[in-house]
Amino acid sequence: ILKQGFNELTGGIVIDENIRKEIIDIADRDFSGLLNKKKYEVYKVGMHIKLDVMISDKLNEEKIAKIIELKENVKKEIRKKYQSVEINCIL
Repeated sequence: ILKQGFNELTGGIVIDENIRKEIIDIADRDFSGLLNKKKYEVYKVGMHIKLDVMISDKLNEEKIAKIIELKENVKKEIRKKYQSVEINCIL
């Protein structure tokens, strides 16, 4: 419990597999239809959730516009449970 608390306070990667899975499942519902090569990292500091989506797909303007739209959808869905959400799409 102390180690998990320390990781949360210092912005470490989420260790609680249930939280990590919940966030990734929400993101994957939207992004999986558009992106083939992606990896997720979930961070939690208090009630703030940070999701990094590392994208390896080749992108065009249309895909980038859709990613921006999906990012907002994912953020709204995660905000139903966590007030503070940050999503970074890393190309």
